[in-house]
Amino acid sequence: TKEKDKEKEHEEANYRRQTIACAIRDMKETNYRRDVHLVPMASHFRLLDNVDTVTESDGGGGRTRDIAVSVFSMEHLEDVLIYLRNNDDQGGGGTISSNIHARDRSNVEYATSAILAKLSSDDCDAGMIRDICRLYDVDVELMRWLG
Repeated sequence: TKEKDKEKEHEEANYRRQTIACAIRDMKETNYRRDVHLVPMASHFRLLDNVDTVTESDGGGGRTRDIAVSVFSMEHLEDVLIYLRNNDDQGGGGTISSNIHARDRSNVEYATSAILAKLSSDDCDAGMIRDICRLYDVDVELMRWLG
């Protein structure tokens, strides 16, 4: 049975690698047109370039090209999430009382498929990582620029 378990684990890992390879191939062939979630982050900022917004400071009558974009350091993200999930009336006593509705997609119960639930960067080989970095080169440069 241990041998069968190892075989099943190897087969699942192979399916995950094939899924990643398929996604990479699809992005190369369609230029991200099939799924807006796969569009590089920097492209979203570019799309905001000529957007007009109404300002409240002048009574809503004026227009400006300013768009507020928040960029946060991820260094303390875990602390922020813990605070939000544990923020009760007594200042964080451990009960979940925030209005955040989140589902852990790594839990098979909430995932689209068991394969997607278990995907991780460990499933990528060096070639896949290079391909992903090339596909998202604009995001890689943006992150370098942001520091």
